[in-house]
Amino acid sequence: MLLEKIKIINFRNIDSLVYYPGKNVNYIIGDNAQGKTNFLEAIYFMAYGKSFRTNKINNLFNNKKYFYLNSDINNDNVFYSIDIKVNNIEKKIKLNNKLKKIKDISEKLNIILYFPSEINILLKSPSLRRNLLDKSIFLHDIKYLDLHIDYIKCLKNRNICLKENKDDYIWREKLIDLSYHIVKKRISYIDKINKILFQNVDFFENEIYKIKYKNLDLDNYKINISKEFDKTIKHEQKVGYTLLGQHTDNVTFHINNTNIENYGSEGQKKTFLLLYKYSQLINFYNHKKFKPILLIDDISSEVDKKREKLLIEKLLLNCDQSFITSLNKPSFINKKANFFYINNGRLMSNKEIA
Repeated sequence: MLLEKIKIINFRNIDSLVYYPGKNVNYIIGDNAQGKTNFLEAIYFMAYGKSFRTNKINNLFNNKKYFYLNSDINNDNVFYSIDIKVNNIEKKIKLNNKLKKIKDISEKLNIILYFPSEINILLKSPSLRRNLLDKSIFLHDIKYLDLHIDYIKCLKNRNICLKENKDDYIWREKLIDLSYHIVKKRISYIDKINKILFQNVDFFENEIYKIKYKNLDLDNYKINISKEFDKTIKHEQKVGYTLLGQHTDNVTFHINNTNIENYGSEGQKKTFLLLYKYSQLINFYNHKKFKPILLIDDISSEVDKKREKLLIEKLLLNCDQSFITSLNKPSFINKKANFFYINNGRLMSNKEIA
């Protein structure tokens, strides 16, 4: 999968930019606050219809109060064109000039993102760890999103019943069923990722990295959670919301059976996240038989240790195209690369600078 053209208008500090990236590695070099991360954010928005940095759409506008994103995609000589225009009123999304929903775009433009601070964000909240897992599954299983949409609708309806002291039986039974299917897919995905993580034990001097899900008896999940609902119904009616289900489950990251959140060093936390992204790439290819696009933000902060350099090289070997931002031109990667420089939202090639 390749992005052959990227066009960005009025996105953060980028007024107008047209970029024809190369295959393999594309480095975006520049000082802080010049637009490096904004550039990656725009690519990410084209795939998922949202930012990885903010939930407030107004933060993405510049003084024109709208932005426009366009890209041409080549996936094994099958071509797609994406157009997204966003203002304060609406988000208009087109695929090959036809109006579509963002999930239709996500199915065509597959992106995996790595940014260094993500690990510390993840360790703060079980909901964010669940979200990481769910986004990873959604990347290769587009129907997984429908399960979540149905679950959220069901959860809202059951909560209304609890607040108004109405019969919640129908919504409870549907909630249990949807929760079971979501949990089943999460556990299956974790099993696959853990196998890939374990294959790298020797590479990390016998450090075993592993993801753990809440301890559950999946075979008897529906029976057990139904019994738990019977026990908690009075408390749920009192507080007015649902206390059980997949939206309350916890996901934890471990090294040698020790929770990274409490005992992992900063280096081990970075290693886990890099290794997770690598495992995600491998698992994606196993399912789809082609490679997604990789975004890496701020590689400058990741090249202190030999192990992290090797991990980044492993990441780059398992994608056909990557976009990497950095303060300086990296010297440790031998793979043929394209270098561009960004200054105040304007992208320049080596030839333009010369």
